Formats: sequence, C-alpha cells, structure tokens
Amino acid sequence: MVFSVCCIVLLYVLLATIPTRTVGSHMTMQPLSGKSESSGGQDVAVIIIPETGVIHTDYTLLGRMVQQLYPFRLWVSLLDTISEGTLTLDNLPLLLGESLNELASTGMNHNADVFLAVHGHPGHVTADYAQAVPSTLRGLILLGTFLPKRFSLDLFPLPVLTLVGELDGVVRITRVAQMLGSVMAAHEGQPSLITHSPVVLLEGANHDAFILGDLPPHLHNLDIEAQVDKTVVMTTASNMMAMFVAKVLKQPQDVADVAGDVFRATFEHAVNVTEPIRSLMEMTQDNLKSYWVKSAQKWLSGLEGKHSTQLE
Repeated sequence: MVFSVCCIVLLYVLLATIPTRTVGSHMTMQPLSGKSESSGGQDVAVIIIPETGVIHTDYTLLGRMVQQLYPFRLWVSLLDTISEGTLTLDNLPLLLGESLNELASTGMNHNADVFLAVHGHPGHVTADYAQAVPSTLRGLILLGTFLPKRFSLDLFPLPVLTLVGELDGVVRITRVAQMLGSVMAAHEGQPSLITHSPVVLLEGANHDAFILGDLPPHLHNLDIEAQVDKTVVMTTASNMMAMFVAKVLKQPQDVADVAGDVFRATFEHAVNVTEPIRSLMEMTQDNLKSYWVKSAQKWLSGLEGKHSTQLE
C-alpha cells in the first residue's frame, strides 16, 4: 500500500471535488465515490480530534488520504474543538455525540465501527474517554502523543496505534523511548502486542506533520524543524492509519496480513532508533533530565548549533 507523489497531487484536487458537509461546526467527510462496502456491509468511521489550538479543517488532507488508502468506504469527521479550549471528560463526550449524529445524518449507519484519532495534548483525555467506554469504539490512534503513564498498551481495552515523529519537539523521543521499554517488557509475554497496538516512529517528522497549516506559536516554538516534506510524512502516517483499521477489523484480510508484517518492522525500527536513549536512561537515576540523554537525542536528531536548544 505505497502512495505515490502523483497521488498526493490528486488528493489536493479531491479536497475541492469530493463532497464534504459541515453541520454545526464539525466537518463530515463522506466516503469517496467508487469505494465498495466492506464484506459485512458495516460502515467504518474515523473521528479526528485536533491538537489544542489547531483548527479542525487543517486535518482535511490527512482525512482524505486515509479515505483514499483504506480499501473500503470510510467516513471521516473532523471535530471542531477550537472554541472549547481545553478538552475534558465533560465536553469531549458531547462533541463526539454531535459528530456521530452528524455522520448519521449524512447516511452513516448508527452501528458503525468507530476509531478515534487524536493529535497531541488532547491525547490523554481521549485515552481516558476510550478506556471508559471501550465497547463503543474499535480503536484509538495517537498522533504525536502516547498513552499516559497510568495506562499500558498491553492492558488497555482497545487496540492503539501510536504515531510519533522522530523530531517531535512537543512529545520528546526520550518519552517515546521510555514507553517502548515498557512495550518490550510486555511483548515477551504477549508477542501479538506489537501488531495489536503498533508503535511507529516517523522518520524526519515533527509535531505538525499531520496538519496543513502551522502549530500555534507556543507549540511551534517547542517543535523541531522537519527533515522530510510534510506531504510525504502525511502519506506515511495515513497509510499506517489505514492499515491499522484494516488490521483491527480483519478486512480486507490481505491488507490485514500485510499490516502485521509492516507493524513488526516499525516496532523493530523504533526499538533500534531509541536504543541509545534507553541505554543511557539505565545509567542515570534522573533519566529524563540527564545531560547524556539530551545529548543522545541531539545526536539522533542531527540537530546542531542553535537548533539543538530545542531539545533542552
């Protein structure tokens, strides 16, 4: 499931030609024409929850790419959270309820398989919500964030896909290395964990890789300059999201099988990339503040001079 550069150009055309519907404030993106129903006729939806301070329409291209890459019909909703400020367990369920009602009003079945995809800071409250109502969801997709420490991937009640840029300055790779250490320990007793809840480090990508525009200034100042074009990273991310949905739903089966192989490879890559940091963590008690841990991330990122201060 490799997406060519020419298809990226075509997707920009799709943004203007494929129908979307904004009911209230959320944006509903209807399935692409020509896509067939799943073998069981079940509708599938991904609801994208933006990073704090990012307008929901900045995720339009990401949503379209996932729709293009997923073999069957896929509904996408972009949640408008900009007026809410901080998402909480009080307002998030209300917003998701509005989104689901709007999806249903445009033709999606009420019993659809629903995945939540969340970018950045709202990831923790979204994980809390998903953990509380797992029977209403099929999976959780974390973009530039990861499960809070109070949860573990092996015990979480839903499959989780974690996608983090190697140069994400908002979510540091040191934190990712710590999380991977826990996954490695759990993987020994649960070999299927790395394909059930895969971890993907996006090469050369930073925190704003999932959006069309820019991050708010307070986040932009923390982020690290990307080394790979944003559309290339977004293609990889949307490909992983589409394969994750197929893997969870086990259809199409051939795509689900390929996804298993891909996620085993991405886990191995993530382990290899973060090995120097994990080794240094074991050498210091105050591991996340260690000079040597910071030096390791600078070395891994390739940042030099004034840019290296973004990792401090």
